[in-house]
Amino acid sequence: QTFLLHITFFLFENNIDSLITEDLINSFLEHPEVLDMQSKFSALMNLGICRTMSCEGSFEETQKIFEEAVSIFPTYESTPSYDTRVHLAFCRVYQMLAFDLYGSDDYKDFVRVYNETYRLLRTGDEKLYKKMWGEKSDAQFHIDYLMRFLRIYGIFMAGKAGFDSSRDESPENVQALDTIIHWLTDEFEAEKKEGEVNLMVFTFYNKYRHFSGEISDDEYFNLMNSKFEEQKAFLERTRDYIFPESSFPVDDDPVDPVFSRMLDKMKLFNRTFSYIYVFLMEFAPLSADENLNREIIQEAAHFFEASKYAEKGFKTDKFEIDLMRTIAQKMTSINEFLIFFQTVFIHRQISTSNHIGMVSSIVGVCFYRFVEKRPDLFFIPGKIETVEDVEKYKTDMLHFVKVGALLHDIGKLGNTALINLHFRKITDREYGRIKTHSSLGGEIVKGIPYLEIYRDFILGHHKFWNDEKGYPESFKVQKSAYKYYIGLITLADCIDSVTDAEGRNYATKKKFDDIFDELRELDWVPRSVRQKSREIEDTIVDLEAKLGRTASDAEIAQAMNMTEAEYQTTVMKVSGTSVLSLNDVWYSGDDSEHISIGDSIEAPTSLNPDVIVEREEIRRVIIQAINELPKNEKMVIVLYYHEDLSFREIGAVLNVSESRVSQLHSKANLRLRAKLTSVRKGIF
Repeated sequence: QTFLLHITFFLFENNIDSLITEDLINSFLEHPEVLDMQSKFSALMNLGICRTMSCEGSFEETQKIFEEAVSIFPTYESTPSYDTRVHLAFCRVYQMLAFDLYGSDDYKDFVRVYNETYRLLRTGDEKLYKKMWGEKSDAQFHIDYLMRFLRIYGIFMAGKAGFDSSRDESPENVQALDTIIHWLTDEFEAEKKEGEVNLMVFTFYNKYRHFSGEISDDEYFNLMNSKFEEQKAFLERTRDYIFPESSFPVDDDPVDPVFSRMLDKMKLFNRTFSYIYVFLMEFAPLSADENLNREIIQEAAHFFEASKYAEKGFKTDKFEIDLMRTIAQKMTSINEFLIFFQTVFIHRQISTSNHIGMVSSIVGVCFYRFVEKRPDLFFIPGKIETVEDVEKYKTDMLHFVKVGALLHDIGKLGNTALINLHFRKITDREYGRIKTHSSLGGEIVKGIPYLEIYRDFILGHHKFWNDEKGYPESFKVQKSAYKYYIGLITLADCIDSVTDAEGRNYATKKKFDDIFDELRELDWVPRSVRQKSREIEDTIVDLEAKLGRTASDAEIAQAMNMTEAEYQTTVMKVSGTSVLSLNDVWYSGDDSEHISIGDSIEAPTSLNPDVIVEREEIRRVIIQAINELPKNEKMVIVLYYHEDLSFREIGAVLNVSESRVSQLHSKANLRLRAKLTSVRKGIF
């Protein structure tokens, strides 16, 4: 059993396959009757390590898994074998690493686990250390070295938390923080004597000195700036951003190879990590100089250019997202950010980079056509409220929605390993993790003004218009001022998905017909507006039945207890509901005979009942309904649907404004819907 569990874990010993590993291990744990104590310990230990490497679930859940594993063998003496004793130490080591990867600030619990690990190692015997680190091992040296390594984990945790204990001001937590600060001071002095101070230790040592008031703002900045120049000069000589170095100054310490390999597996704070994810992120907010800001941005970009496309080991997505947010706050414009953003995705997720570029291009192709046909769909309350506004700001609107299309998948940066997984199909649970990218993307842009304006696009591009399907559930498209812009991005996203020849492992395979079937199900209009549209249609049907002729606007308004001005305003509000499908089939004599509204619309000179007297009855009534429209409304329908003119071009023909054409179009559609619904009821 234990052997099988270890084989299971080491087959998937990386953050990429962590969910598969977790499912396999949980399947063992669901049958405790077949597990002995040794096997249960191995299962829980491997589960905890797996979750730590991928940051799956919550920190509290992961800590409970480790604690349950350790509780099986509470003392060194109760541990049945040397292998298990080694694994017990591993269990504690990864438990401490989890504090850093999940971003905990529970100082007292970290120090508790550290002390218990030290007690465990001290109670070992010579055979254990020979088993772990070779026949010639120096037990005390290795223990001291490993504990120093683990203190680094505590230093990182406290430094990232800003040495803040306000969340838990209990005496135990404050005392634990003091202990970690002593570790930091001792480590800095030790590394200084060794000839080189690790960048993470250097950064947090001086951050604490500034935090405690030991050095001033200027002194802190000058120390960090001097280190930045030193590091930059080094990189200009080597151009090597990927350093094979542990968290200590020299990687060739006199340590047994077995022990070194163990440390290599756990290298989190190597020089690269310390420079990019610690030093730069702490230094960037200190700079107010424009030229220095550009240099910081350039260093971050160079790092992503040098990064490996796909990596196993620990999941660093959280740190990459924090870095992106830090760099974004050094920029002042969306165009500047997009250059950095595209660099990141080209080098981290080439498939996503291709996808967002294609979606933005499709949006660009569709936008002008949609705006010409339905400018009213692109109104934004308080900003763009008339057809004239749409015409005036059309170029800005196109840029806005194209940028939104580029950013819509920014949250996928949180699952790089799964996105880049091309050698197998992903599981349902893994797809569920990818589906969190919309919510995560919303968090990434939150609080950054020039990015936050695109937040609705990021949150809403996987939602149905009626908010009944899609994700995230908490976001409501109908409440967004940009709901039609979101719809355009969603449509482009779908088009690229169904034409994707790249074979993304997480893509849901659909055909165009599937997409169109889904679109037909959507109701793009709030219920209250849809209800008002039906009230107008019903009023027109009843009124014209009584009058025996086409009702005027004044008569419709009076019947609805409105002024004519109020009626005109209402018509504009419900314009989004008055879309008449020219492909609606109204008659089918046999399998080969189909008549639609579009088939019945001819050029204005041909719209004469004498010309169509011999046509089918249904075609006659459709054309009669069109001919009974007021003159300008009829012209708008014919010129728009048959002559394919835009609202602006129709306005020029009729010598009216574009907004007036939009209003005429809406009223004509409302009248036609009312007339044809009434006729169809009578015929069928």
